[in-house]
Amino acid sequence: MTAVSGEETLQMVQRLIQSCEEAHQGFQLAAEAAEDAILKRLFSIYAQQRSRFAQELGEYGGSADGESHVQSTDWILTSNKTDRELLGFCLDADQQSLNLYREAMQKRCSRKAHFLISAQFALMQRSHERMRELWNEDSKPTGRACVTTERAML
Repeated sequence: MTAVSGEETLQMVQRLIQSCEEAHQGFQLAAEAAEDAILKRLFSIYAQQRSRFAQELGEYGGSADGESHVQSTDWILTSNKTDRELLGFCLDADQQSLNLYREAMQKRCSRKAHFLISAQFALMQRSHERMRELWNEDSKPTGRACVTTERAML
């Protein structure tokens, strides 16, 4: 683990906030574009989750104003994508967020910051695994009654 100063910790937290804000916007766009009701709900839940993560990180000391400060093309979605394409796109973009969290967890920061980042990372991994399960199923993600909103939140 690499030790970081208080200023470096705040910069790291701000990068995580920006990532969560982008993910919130991306999942929201995916929810609006998805045709399958279950997938639409799942993306909406993940959008809310990432917004909450940004707020929690903002309370730690960053800034979470609900607006993404990063102009990234990673989450640009178009309404003409199929549900499977949306799911694949969300998986790829979400992996980038997970990588950023992994990097942050390698830094030796305050116990409070590490706990918050670790807890959010664990929840993000579960969300990512749920999307990966949908992706790995043979058919396109429609009519997946087994993926309830309660399971999505795990």
